[in-house]
Parts: sequence; structure tokens; C-alpha cells
Amino acid sequence: MLRIILNKKPVFWILLSVPAILMLRSFYAGDRIAMDMLHPTGEWSARFMIVAMVLSPLLSLLSLCAALTRRLGQQAPRQPAAILPCDA
Repeated sequence: MLRIILNKKPVFWILLSVPAILMLRSFYAGDRIAMDMLHPTGEWSARFMIVAMVLSPLLSLLSLCAALTRRLGQQAPRQPAAILPCDA
């Protein structure tokens, strides 16, 4: 269920925009000036890049582990119990 929700594009973009929404909220409240938001935006972009760069090898590793598990868990292919002659 969670995978179905998270695979939607609007949900993805809303999740990515949460840091910006929080910064803009503090800006409009008068707690920050525009220059104070420069450093946090760079930090968030670096965090997103690191997560993106970690996900690709991790997914490759996990799919490799899943393939190995499936292969090691398989038994010899089963032969059909009886071969029925076709009526021609």
C-alpha cells in the first residue's frame, strides 16, 4: 500500500518540497532573511544528491542478493508426471 502511494509523482514532489516549504514558512513569518536560507538549501541539495547516489548501488546489490537467493533456493526442475499423447 505504501509503495503505491509513494510511486505517485505528486506525492514524490510534495516530499521533495517539504524542506523548501519549511524554509519559506520561516521566511514569511519574518524569522529569516533570504541570505539565511542560502546555506540550508545547499545542505538539502547535498543530502538529496548523496541519497540518490547511494540508492543506485544499493538497489543493484539488493536485486543481486534476491537473484542469488532465488537461484540457491531453487531445486532441480520438475519433470511432468505423465506426458499425455495428443489426439491428432
